[in-house]
Amino acid sequence: MPPKVFTVDARAILTLGRESIKDHTTALVELVKNSYDADATTVEIEIKLNRAEPRIRVADNGSGMTEKQVETDWLRIGYSAKREERHSKLHRRKTGEKGIGRLSADRLGSVLELHTRSRGKTYGLKVDWEKFDQPGKDLGTIPLEEIDKPTIAIPKTRKQPKPITEDAVRAADLVVTLGREAQVAPVAGTRFENWDTDEPSQRGIEGMDRMRLVRDDIDRRVQDLLTRLSPHLPH
Repeated sequence: MPPKVFTVDARAILTLGRESIKDHTTALVELVKNSYDADATTVEIEIKLNRAEPRIRVADNGSGMTEKQVETDWLRIGYSAKREERHSKLHRRKTGEKGIGRLSADRLGSVLELHTRSRGKTYGLKVDWEKFDQPGKDLGTIPLEEIDKPTIAIPKTRKQPKPITEDAVRAADLVVTLGREAQVAPVAGTRFENWDTDEPSQRGIEGMDRMRLVRDDIDRRVQDLLTRLSPHLPH
């Protein structure tokens, strides 16, 4: 006899999405965190409710996905490449690793459209969450709809982040890194300072409350830095 294996009910995806996300704010933050992990420098959020087809649009200028990456990574529930690569190409510490943050979109609307571009090609996928509200039906038997001619409007920004180079570090008087895992190769003559910033999620604080605490912690450190540097600044 073949070995026994788990099967997954279609409603499990709803349990992990709409039923496990506290509120709409938390769901939106989860999507923005994905933009941050993709090294986006600009994230646009549009909320349009007073129309025949209300929608929420989240767009960023970060790294996109190929069709293959959508299939092997994005559509694999519980999988997250962030466990293997904890830092982005811009040395950002990636924020999530449970592999279910994308399901938070179910908390925001009944239909999700994914538009992504990588290597000059745009790919689109449509997810109708209501189709998964079928107890007793296997998750893997519900097909998703590929978007025939996907379009994408990538937010533009005048400023682009620059990689940290040895010359850039050498030209700086002080280099500040955020988080205990952030690493920059030391260069003689340059002072280094690490800010081990507060992580409220370790105390069970999530969503906008978490973001405000992190923001306030960084703000206090910046103000302290300005105070220390002010005697040396031109007046």
